[in-house]
Amino acid sequence: MKGTKYIVHLAVAMLLVAVMLPLGLVVMSAEPVFAAATTDVSGNITAKIEFEAPDAISSWALAQGANTQDKSGTAGLTVWCNTNWTATVSDADSTNTSGYMTSYNGTTYSTGTKLDNAMHVICSAEGTDVTLPNAANIATGVVGGQGDGDVGESFTIRFSQQIEYKDAVLTTPNYYRIVVTFSATI
Repeated sequence: MKGTKYIVHLAVAMLLVAVMLPLGLVVMSAEPVFAAATTDVSGNITAKIEFEAPDAISSWALAQGANTQDKSGTAGLTVWCNTNWTATVSDADSTNTSGYMTSYNGTTYSTGTKLDNAMHVICSAEGTDVTLPNAANIATGVVGGQGDGDVGESFTIRFSQQIEYKDAVLTTPNYYRIVVTFSATI
């Protein structure tokens, strides 16, 4: 009886193939069906630059003579770039301060009271000493200087302010202030 079931099943399968084959519903092939295609992938890197300007200096206790504040490491100038770059420095407010620390009350400048000497911004690793308000290059770099692991290039920036005896001592709420702008371009 078991053999009869197989014969019936085989007969039904042959009947289905005989009916479906002329209708094109059954594909019989000894070869596997295969298709292939390729995709070309190409590209280039977009030039990109990021940087961090030195940290702010607050409550700087200025005294007669040379006064310096160094900003280095993560507090200094750091540039991340995948091409050659240039960083510049300038006075952000050429109207009120024009390169000189100027009396400020927290809201407005008193342009009649400025220190006698202009602020200097120095990057000794690059050999640059910029006297504000002039915009000038403070540092330059290349891809090879970026370091391993995308650490960027870091520079110690020195702010230098000469104080003379003729520079006035200010009373609260006034203090001397200048805003220095750092820019980086590729």
